[in-house]
Amino acid sequence: MSKSITQFFKNSRQKLCVVCSFVALFCITSCSSVPSTGYTIALDPSWFPLDMPQKEPYILAFTKELLQKIGEKKGVHLNRITVSWDNLLEGLNKKDYQGVFSMMEPYLFNLEKYDFSDVYLQTGPVVVMREAATKSEAKKLYEKEIAVFSANQENLLMQMYPDSIVRMYDSIPKALMDVATGVLDGALVEHLDAVSYVTDVYSSQLKIVSKPLTDEGIKLLTLANENKELVKIFNEGLHDLVRDGDYKDLAKKWHLAY
Repeated sequence: MSKSITQFFKNSRQKLCVVCSFVALFCITSCSSVPSTGYTIALDPSWFPLDMPQKEPYILAFTKELLQKIGEKKGVHLNRITVSWDNLLEGLNKKDYQGVFSMMEPYLFNLEKYDFSDVYLQTGPVVVMREAATKSEAKKLYEKEIAVFSANQENLLMQMYPDSIVRMYDSIPKALMDVATGVLDGALVEHLDAVSYVTDVYSSQLKIVSKPLTDEGIKLLTLANENKELVKIFNEGLHDLVRDGDYKDLAKKWHLAY
């Protein structure tokens, strides 16, 4: 084969490789499901219907920093805007933004409209007992007197710990005082409230002895089948932060973990 023909095929292969590289790059950038400008997520800084006015600034600061860290870990711009609670879902439905942070529960009728991330800040009730309570006491709650503050909490406690003795209270401070002084064995208190009490007023006297008993909490919502990649990115980033210990450090920094 002559040198000219050999050179022709060599140059042709080189050109073909260059063309294929450009095609591959185009497909990667064009077919990616992540918008080039990233995602915009809206939140209501009052966290309605969560009723914890003293915690609102801490939850907001925690959420901002958590979102930033997830974006950095996953290499995606996660932009945040604030919207009033009564306009939050309306803007999502109109596609003004790709996601919202919400307390909404993933019931079947909600799953028809929205995709849900994992809970990133749990708010469900936990069991609070005296600092001296043993692991066995904390785990079994057999015939223990436990304070509750609503019929829903009573039903939940009886389902999970049917041998416990329910005591209905209308005041968390009163119930926790009775726990601290030995009148009661424990109390069922919403997680964020419990963190506040055991790290402040009852530091070294009371402790949280259970994980939240329900899956209630703040999570990311997107329109059903619209932004599954965003939910995936958020969940993966959240799990990475939990695994590395960064999540716990961040929650403690903003007084949201015990």
